[in-house]
Amino acid sequence: MQGMYIATKAKKDEDLNIDRECIEPCKGCNACWQSSSGKCDNIKGMRNIYQKFHDADLIIWSFPLYYYGSPSIMKAFVGIKSKPDQKHVIISAGTFSTTKGEYEAIVKQFRDLYKDKFISILCPQGEVFAIPKLSEKTTKYLALVRTGAAQYLMKGIISPNIEKQLTIPLFSKEEYEKMKRSYG
Repeated sequence: MQGMYIATKAKKDEDLNIDRECIEPCKGCNACWQSSSGKCDNIKGMRNIYQKFHDADLIIWSFPLYYYGSPSIMKAFVGIKSKPDQKHVIISAGTFSTTKGEYEAIVKQFRDLYKDKFISILCPQGEVFAIPKLSEKTTKYLALVRTGAAQYLMKGIISPNIEKQLTIPLFSKEEYEKMKRSYG
């Protein structure tokens, strides 16, 4: 699933499953960066989402890693102009056994766009989240993700303890490779 979690301090939080929206690809016209509102009227499907995006205090970007980048539908959102105090969290699961340079391009892109207003929670071994037998372990990890995101929204940081726990792969490289072979 590819989506965004829109969080505000004053309003109700909301999940946006953008893979269910009918969003056309960006045409690269830069109209959104030239208008003071940051809105693009050239991409169908975006009009309904702009206000929610701009009102948010925190955007959590949730997507699987595809060939060292985000899925194409996410790219329609990455360039949206955000308000100066808006924070962003990247949560992404890849199929690699560890996280080394796989996310380098995405992290650079977000750093260029959002400067110090983003953090990343990059989870290798993303395939294990779809295996029901492993839900005890993955549920604990996802609870840490929610706690970290809540801390970031309220305080602007994730505690070092939670940040450290989020960077540890759920399984050793050997265990993960064995599971990949046995599950498919």
